[in-house]
Amino acid sequence: FSRDIFFWPDARLPRAVVAPADVAEVQGVVRACAQAGLRIVCRGGGMSYTGGYVPHVEDCVVLDLRRLARIRELNVADQYVTVEAGCTWMALSAALEPTGLRPLFKPPYSGIHSTVGGALSQGIADEMEGLLGVEVVLADGTLLRTG
Repeated sequence: FSRDIFFWPDARLPRAVVAPADVAEVQGVVRACAQAGLRIVCRGGGMSYTGGYVPHVEDCVVLDLRRLARIRELNVADQYVTVEAGCTWMALSAALEPTGLRPLFKPPYSGIHSTVGGALSQGIADEMEGLLGVEVVLADGTLLRTG
């Protein structure tokens, strides 16, 4: 959890790796880290080529979001889908295939492991013209919903 496909010379070992199963658990982890003065490094599918989720600071916890992989809603009539941050592009594509729907842009080549949340975190959001909203856990554990 202190590297991606590359070894980063300034990577640090996290104090812990936590893999929450739902948003309430994410909120609890964030609150606990805030109280303990620990930094949080989010990790999705582990396919970053930029070191984006590699811990580069001491006293951190890696928040592994891969268990947050559910497709919460697939609305064919209104043509939208609601997914969790750890949902892979492959899972999203497979769920959409029988409906005739598809993402508005081509998923990354590493879609078997790459996550939708990871794409957002890597700055691909400006290409996500169909993004209707996001759910974000703030530093104090508060849940913010946009859209």
